[in-house]
Amino acid sequence: MKRTVLAVLTLCAMLAAPQVCNADDIGFYQPVRSSFGLAAGTPAGLNLFFGHYSAIGLGWRGSGLFIPGTKNRHLGGFQFNLLWRLFEGADLIADASLVAGYYSHKTDRKSENWKYGGIATAVRWKALFAEVAITAGDGTLESPQPGFQLGVVLRTERRRH
Repeated sequence: MKRTVLAVLTLCAMLAAPQVCNADDIGFYQPVRSSFGLAAGTPAGLNLFFGHYSAIGLGWRGSGLFIPGTKNRHLGGFQFNLLWRLFEGADLIADASLVAGYYSHKTDRKSENWKYGGIATAVRWKALFAEVAITAGDGTLESPQPGFQLGVVLRTERRRH
């Protein structure tokens, strides 16, 4: 029940948010924007990510990394974001997203895992990227859990007919 209410409220907030879209983007030539980068934070401590945005401001981003260790040790996780563009300026981009992910950390003394869903907001200023999230889920960690990523992102753009 809590997850359903959280998802519905998030979706309503995302649909009510203003969206900036250039008139040129709506025409015959539609820009396709991809981004990739490296960030510290959840879910894996050190995350590689790749994302994709359409001309209408919808997109997705996947982030995570699995770091194998010796014998019974590892650290890893993956997070998927379904994005809604809130604002796009020359140097500043802001978006909101629904997130789903998995975190796993195992050492000789403890084992943690966390399957989660939640909401996040991210800001990119030039090449700097920051995301904060609140998540709820199942596993060995208590619910809710905060999430964050801070890193560097590069963006590419190409026009598609």
